[in-house]
Amino acid sequence: MKRLLTILAVMALLLTSCVSTRPLDRDKLPAKDDGTDLPIVDNRPADIGNDRIEIPILSDQYSAWANWTDDERVTRGIVNPDTVSHTYHRKHLPLYRIDSVEELEKFIEDYGDVFSMNYKYDENEGFAAATAHCDVDFFADKFLLVAYMEAPSGSFRYGARNIIIDDGALTLEIEQTNDPEAYTDDMSGWLVTAEVIRASVTTECTSYDAAYVGVKGREDEPVVPRIMSEPPTLAVITPDGSIKASMGTSSWFYPVGDGTSGANMYDSNHPTSKQFIDVMPRLSNDKYYDVTGGVYAKLAFDFQRVPEISIKRWKCDGDNVFSEPEQVQVFDDICFHINQDGEFIYEVTAVWDTSIDGYGGNVTYVFSIGPTK
Repeated sequence: MKRLLTILAVMALLLTSCVSTRPLDRDKLPAKDDGTDLPIVDNRPADIGNDRIEIPILSDQYSAWANWTDDERVTRGIVNPDTVSHTYHRKHLPLYRIDSVEELEKFIEDYGDVFSMNYKYDENEGFAAATAHCDVDFFADKFLLVAYMEAPSGSFRYGARNIIIDDGALTLEIEQTNDPEAYTDDMSGWLVTAEVIRASVTTECTSYDAAYVGVKGREDEPVVPRIMSEPPTLAVITPDGSIKASMGTSSWFYPVGDGTSGANMYDSNHPTSKQFIDVMPRLSNDKYYDVTGGVYAKLAFDFQRVPEISIKRWKCDGDNVFSEPEQVQVFDDICFHINQDGEFIYEVTAVWDTSIDGYGGNVTYVFSIGPTK
């Protein structure tokens, strides 16, 4: 009888071991259609728990500057392909799970041309340096959850607030950890990392997600509708960085809360006038020239609705002598290609319909693109 009990105990241990070390189900992995061998991430579906569990966030959670990117590979190899948002601003963020030294090395290698893995930004280490301590012993007890957070300013910082498991669904909550009164207008991106003790995940998960939940310290504040009395700002974003465009001639209407509308009107010089050229922002990079098909660029407005957009440009033929304007093709509503040789002035016209929420108008933005001087 004692021998029988011993055999049964050994079998139970073997079955438990099989559950925790079973091979990946590759049929459930996100599709890859570009031939890139992205990191393999295991969702580990198993028994579903019905209770809501909140896992404490370890002090070992950090953010690494990753630069802003619109590379579509950001949403491949993630564990939440069914919930992730595919446009900025993202409510549901791309989330990666890393379970071993090999997966960590592969993540850094395969996403090295998507994120800035080795760049230190102010007080923040690059991702490779921040995770250098994650060795074999680390992964024996922990795993990493990494979310990509896009930000409208490089002044903002981010961290993990909570990990919630609800009915088998794990959600990593990301918050803004600072609230500066003044901040820059540059777009940026962060790899927000949480180290999770394996034993704390007491129920297996059928799904994963990462969600941005707001600014730390504002949890109990009522949500006050934002009144935008000024036109939205525009950031022009490229694979190598971004600039904030100057505003030109514009009209902007907004509700004031008593059934009436306010309005702001602005006039400016022509985009090719010397007064405007001397002050307008300039994007310089020699990579934008002689590129087949052009370099991908994106327009990001600090407003929740995407406007109707048209773009035209003038080529400078030297000494501020400009050619006739030409139209630039807009695709996916907010994107265009930079495929040029020489110096160009760009004018973006954005039109918002006021009938939707009372906000709208015609706003023009101006910037220049040229080779490095």
